[in-house]
Amino acid sequence: MEIQKAKDFHEVEQIVAVHLSSFPSFFLTSLGKGFLKYLYKGFMLHPDSGILVAKEESRVVGFLAYSTELSKFYAFILRRYFFPFTWYGFLGVIRSPKSVLRIIRALTYPSAKKTDEKYIEISSIAVDLNVQAKGIGSELIKHLYEMFKDSEFQVIRLETDAENNEAANTFYQKNGFEIEQVSTSPEGRRMNHYSKEVMYRMP
Repeated sequence: MEIQKAKDFHEVEQIVAVHLSSFPSFFLTSLGKGFLKYLYKGFMLHPDSGILVAKEESRVVGFLAYSTELSKFYAFILRRYFFPFTWYGFLGVIRSPKSVLRIIRALTYPSAKKTDEKYIEISSIAVDLNVQAKGIGSELIKHLYEMFKDSEFQVIRLETDAENNEAANTFYQKNGFEIEQVSTSPEGRRMNHYSKEVMYRMP
């Protein structure tokens, strides 16, 4: 297995396929394949974001999308892909009228999380459920850690559902993440906010 930063847009189709198989009932999945393609292209294009892909024989079997400027990332993709995002968001609202406020929050809420602390945020991590190899998700996190361990970034952060999500919470805790806080989303979902310190050596 090889882990590298995604650079080829041809990989986006495979990244989206892994997302769809891993998160069949999640909100972003409900917005459709087209929405996801533009979202992950945005991670590849944004200078302060990226996608790590785990590949077996040139096939993407897992990925990790991250950003060091998530609020700027969302502003970037809204500027670059305004019309596609509007269209796919509109289709999502047709399928579920209650989703309109959640779409708006998904694209604007990260701006409220600005802080002076330098941190990397994991936006999404997924592994192909049909792959027999174990530890792919852990290897992706390890690779991200190694990328930033000698940088100015101090912490890796992420959030995930606190309830009915035992496998994900166990996975993050096994990989050295600790719960910073627990919050409740506007939809009533309890969310665990995880962090993992990044080793930093002064130059």
